[in-house]
Amino acid sequence: MITDDAPRLHIRRSTGQDVPKTTTGRARAQGRTPPEPEWTKARLPTLKSLDTIAHLIPADLREAMTEPAVKETLMEQADCRGIPEELNTSIRGVAPITEGARMFATHVEPAHQAVQTRRSYNDYWRSFVSYAYVNDALAAALPTRVDIMQGYLWELLQHQYSATTVRSHVYAIIDRNERFGHAVQFSRKQVRQWLKAYECLRGMPTKEQPAVSRTQLKRILGLSRRRLRHLRDTLIVALGSLCALRPQEIAALDVCDMLLDHDGPGTLAVRVKKRKNDRQRHGLWPRVGTAKKVKYDVINLLKQWLDRTDRTRHADCSKARHPRSACLACGLLFSRIEPCGRRVYPAGHKWHSITRNTISDAVQDSLDRIGVPDASSYSGKSLRAAGLTTALAGGVPSELYELQSGHRSEQWKKYIRGSNVELLYSFQDSFGL
Repeated sequence: MITDDAPRLHIRRSTGQDVPKTTTGRARAQGRTPPEPEWTKARLPTLKSLDTIAHLIPADLREAMTEPAVKETLMEQADCRGIPEELNTSIRGVAPITEGARMFATHVEPAHQAVQTRRSYNDYWRSFVSYAYVNDALAAALPTRVDIMQGYLWELLQHQYSATTVRSHVYAIIDRNERFGHAVQFSRKQVRQWLKAYECLRGMPTKEQPAVSRTQLKRILGLSRRRLRHLRDTLIVALGSLCALRPQEIAALDVCDMLLDHDGPGTLAVRVKKRKNDRQRHGLWPRVGTAKKVKYDVINLLKQWLDRTDRTRHADCSKARHPRSACLACGLLFSRIEPCGRRVYPAGHKWHSITRNTISDAVQDSLDRIGVPDASSYSGKSLRAAGLTTALAGGVPSELYELQSGHRSEQWKKYIRGSNVELLYSFQDSFGL
């Protein structure tokens, strides 16, 4: 507990409360001064590290409350290529049960959540513990009591956090309780009711990013591509739209994921080995065919990119052995381009791989080149939306979306954009008015 004589660190919130320091009378009496807390710039006062208040947490809860996010494990780093050598040596003999259990808990079990999910959950938990610390209620944080949970939700509401973000905060708190064997003092039904109430009060219309239209894609494919960057950007836009790919799926494509003439001459199958909704990596193989006009032919565009960047399937390609893994021999299909504009950064260079921002820049620059006035409102997500919106307008059966975009449910509907609003007028047309 924080004593009454504890100095105060004046960090004002919208409620007017002060945030206390961690320098307690007990710590000073023992001749040690705990580090002063440092705060992030989040709307809700959040500690940069929970280690600065660890001495205030009950000893039996300290590890559970301050444990950081699990970083990428050695098994995750192996990228489905088998057991790393440094782990393999420890299990060559007959390992004791306790050692096997420790290895599994350390290197396997964390993979049920994505690395980014673990990081985000840890950030949300740190925000919650900071709230408990500010309100002298650390003992109520784990297991989490109903009153502190509701108080935290009210605090998030005051700071105008979105309903989606609040949902993530709530499930991060529940995850921390369950991970360390604590039972939260509220039911799942209560959680659903709280979140529903929050969404009714704070729900906001989704800010939709426009989709690249069919006309825009044709105009982009008709542009000059003498510069290497223009060639790369056009291929990113075309491939991402036709295959309805997410930005991270485009960035992860290897050269050997381009299966030319897979179903016959003039065909292309794209191996998407790692997807957001396929963490088990069953894979997806969208198809691209030969265009009717040469200037619109994406397969020809791909061959030009491979030729100008000296990329080809390597003799030591590992896809046959590890089809779910990145190929270290062939390398990535897309990479960043050096400032000179004539070469790509080689494999192994820190700037070799592209990012989501690279893809968004490719979309915006391509649209800017054809004179779209609001090109900055587009992003890498506009490509997946482009594929699904155009397919719907073209009368493609929704059953085929699973094969091309990987959707196994009605979630594809959220990618439909208003660029084809003429479809909505078909409702009136059906009346024959």
